[in-house]
Amino acid sequence: MTKCEQRIAELKDIIPEISVTEAHEMQQANAIIIDVRTLEEHNEKHIKNCIHLGRDFLEFKIEKHISNPDQVIITACGGGLRSLFAAESLTKLGYNKVYNMAGGFKTWEVAKLPTE
Repeated sequence: MTKCEQRIAELKDIIPEISVTEAHEMQQANAIIIDVRTLEEHNEKHIKNCIHLGRDFLEFKIEKHISNPDQVIITACGGGLRSLFAAESLTKLGYNKVYNMAGGFKTWEVAKLPTE
């Protein structure tokens, strides 16, 4: 196992992962989905009603969008790995209810969930 694979396994043990269906249900109940993909990826197509905060500036911009540390946050990317690292960062910043969306946007699209 590579060091990267080992780190991913460690994060999967501490960051709760949810399915795209669970993410959609939680979004309907006021959870915020953060798309951490690049701006280009986001502009092409994205989860309806998500917030785009690219992985590169997430830590610098999160408090402008979400100041409540108890807000339910779901991180999403293309396949579920960048968002896993983003979820870890948010947890380290003091956000208490952070989830990673397993499978990312690709799985969201396959499930035919709302996009724009």
